[in-house]
Amino acid sequence: GMAFGPRLSNRLLLSLTGHKSVVRDLVFAPNGTLTLVSASRDKTLRIWDLSKKGAPCRVLTGPNYWVFKCSVSPDSSMIASVCNLDSVSISDHLLKMHIHA
Repeated sequence: GMAFGPRLSNRLLLSLTGHKSVVRDLVFAPNGTLTLVSASRDKTLRIWDLSKKGAPCRVLTGPNYWVFKCSVSPDSSMIASVCNLDSVSISDHLLKMHIHA
């Protein structure tokens, strides 16, 4: 016979609200903490803690430009983001968040 894993329910588990415009990118932190980072046209990055029902941990604002893409470093200590400016922004907010938590 064949063994199958648990059946997916296709039900909505969580809805994250807070961005004021289109979300352009989402990435999970690779450290296994259920931390999600979202990048939006509302000119912010949001760090979400999915273990706390998606409560936003922190809202990061930078230059007055849309944020198109974000990435988290392999050790989850930094976030890199790209906006419609000619540079890449790097922040250590994930590291600070875990130190002060």
